[in-house]
Amino acid sequence: MLEPEVVPQKRADLGAESHRLLGAERTVVRYAQWSLLAGLVPFSILDIAAVTGVQVKMLHDLSGQYGVSFQKERIKVLVGSLVGGVATTSLAAGVVGSAVRAIPVVGSFLGVVTQPAIAYATTVALGRVFISHFEAGGTLLDFDPIEMRSFYRTELEKAEQDAKTASATVAAA
Repeated sequence: MLEPEVVPQKRADLGAESHRLLGAERTVVRYAQWSLLAGLVPFSILDIAAVTGVQVKMLHDLSGQYGVSFQKERIKVLVGSLVGGVATTSLAAGVVGSAVRAIPVVGSFLGVVTQPAIAYATTVALGRVFISHFEAGGTLLDFDPIEMRSFYRTELEKAEQDAKTASATVAAA
């Protein structure tokens, strides 16, 4: 007799979990698009600051969706540790992409192509790592950046492929 009551409850839980995951994915996509646009900021280093701000806001929103207490300073440390260990090449490319903009004519074109793509990819990968962690019941206190690096690397590679398409669309607009 308990079986009919248990099954609908499990379906309701699954529906809520699916709804939360879908909302989180939408959040990541929205902020990745904002990062892509922030990557177009025409001033070197300001574009990196703008992308970082977008990413922190994304993680704030994701924390809220999962009921996880948000701590801005802790996020900065966790993200720095996670990204610094994996995306050194991408970040270096981002700084170079930002600096390349100083080169007349060619620099503007290269900056428009590279910086937004890197901003998009790092934002998507970062969002997916935290979604995975929060879905597993994790918090900011038990997030282990070293343990998550290989997952971040995988997600970054996937996102870089998507970013090429996304940045080409923005550059054409």
